[in-house]
Amino acid sequence: MEELLAQESLPDIQERTTVKGKVIQVNRDEAYVDIGYKQEIAIPKRELAYPAPESAEDVVKVGDVIDVYVVSLGGDNGGILSKVKADRMVAWTEMEKKKESGETVQANITQVVKGGLVASVDGLRGFIPASQMELHFVKDLSI
Repeated sequence: MEELLAQESLPDIQERTTVKGKVIQVNRDEAYVDIGYKQEIAIPKRELAYPAPESAEDVVKVGDVIDVYVVSLGGDNGGILSKVKADRMVAWTEMEKKKESGETVQANITQVVKGGLVASVDGLRGFIPASQMELHFVKDLSI
């Protein structure tokens, strides 16, 4: 009996940790991922990639094994997972290595805001002040 219960018990999945999950179903708005918990958990497309994709199908497909960050396992809406947060944790580690080695990175400008630019590097969001864009004053950064 004890052996049967051990086989049937849920894996020890903790909140605020990163685990591997298998994509079970994908539609336009979300992907369902099996992390070995009671049920598959839906990840909305805004939590699959940054910036948010047009469709979840653009990011993952059925059968993919992905790293996900466990935000919550309970509550009214069930579990909450985030691929974006798991990717950010990996990206921060990689960015620290690049900084230590003095490597230059390429940033994609995602938005012009008052005082500077919002940029994305490997899924990390950052702000670049206008004063860092040129050696002289630039009135309009949108050009």
